[in-house]
Amino acid sequence: MLGMMLGLLTFKTLFAAPLFLILILVNVNLAAAIVGLFIFRLIGYLADPLLHSLGYWVLADIPGLKGFWTALASMRIVPFARFNNTLIMGGLIAAAVLAIPLFWGVKRLIIGYREGYQERVKNWKIIKILKGSALFRFMSGVEKLGGR
Repeated sequence: MLGMMLGLLTFKTLFAAPLFLILILVNVNLAAAIVGLFIFRLIGYLADPLLHSLGYWVLADIPGLKGFWTALASMRIVPFARFNNTLIMGGLIAAAVLAIPLFWGVKRLIIGYREGYQERVKNWKIIKILKGSALFRFMSGVEKLGGR
């Protein structure tokens, strides 16, 4: 889920820093987060027009929120979140809407994988090659540093 949020939001916002901090401090599968980041970065790129329209609708077309956005923009640190950018607002809304369905969907996929495919996949030649690679050893070492 953190990978999805980082993928849909740009790194140049105030939202990215706490997400990266959570990613580093919490017991999260870094490989899954990185894969999610790349997948949702691609989805975000392809969905830019939709995210822009969604962000524009929330920022400009809902009259009741204009005072709220003006008040946020006049605060000291909040403008660094760049919430007034239509793409960032659209990505933030999309990430919030997709968070719970994505969590439950990925959880079901992982349970299904572990019950039906994990033992078969472990014996694939490509998996054995990847587990012997320097990248795998590096990632295993990073996880051990975090006390995992």
